[in-house]
Amino acid sequence: MILAWMSLALFDVYASPKMSVAAPKSARIIGGEPTTIDRYPDMIQIMGVILNSRAVLTAAHCTEKAAPIQRLVRIGTSFINGTGSLGTFRTRRIILGQNFPYEFDYDISIMLLKQAMPITPISQIAKIPRPDYYLPDNAPVWTIGWGMTDVNDPYSGPEQLHHVQVYSINQEDCVEKYLNRVNKKGEPDPAYITDNQLCTGVWGVGVYHNGVVVGIISWGHYCATEYPGVNVRVSRFSNWIDRYIVVVTKSYLLLII
Repeated sequence: MILAWMSLALFDVYASPKMSVAAPKSARIIGGEPTTIDRYPDMIQIMGVILNSRAVLTAAHCTEKAAPIQRLVRIGTSFINGTGSLGTFRTRRIILGQNFPYEFDYDISIMLLKQAMPITPISQIAKIPRPDYYLPDNAPVWTIGWGMTDVNDPYSGPEQLHHVQVYSINQEDCVEKYLNRVNKKGEPDPAYITDNQLCTGVWGVGVYHNGVVVGIISWGHYCATEYPGVNVRVSRFSNWIDRYIVVVTKSYLLLII
């Protein structure tokens, strides 16, 4: 996973420039600090977040080429080796973002599980933002994982879960970094929130603002560079998530903030 960060910005067709996020270069952090699952109880391995007892949210590119049976979900652990986990659960179905992979701004997917996960103090339902959720410029956000602590060492990931804080960046500033990521109208592609550069293994993990999962890590221009990393803006997909959760899992156990 990644734990080298610098900046973050939100892109959405409905968003004004003030709804972006990312940190100045001086705020670049490599590795973050140790944390525990009770701080982020909605987090899962593979990377993603819990939507309800039978569904998790992650990045579509993490799931598109794998049969559901190949995707396992582990919950309730602070350690990469699974120490203390509440169990591992098999996937029965994967739902990709509507236009993925033809439009990479739909890099989001729902994994439906064969068995229900227990909801406990260390395996909780994630808070999903409403479509109109406001994330201002320079807002502090957090992300988590077992990512690289040294950009020059691909084996530098820690055993214990780490988290790192970054800040939102203005949408227009982020567009200047990624001029090839604009739509036909000359506007930013929808549904992206950028944070600092990702390193290997973090794709699909949540980005948190005041405990709400505002982003899912999607792609970037290598680790800890001046280029922001890019994350799916979850608020753009709130209604899509809600629809599938209610219809497919027959459950209303979904927290939309």
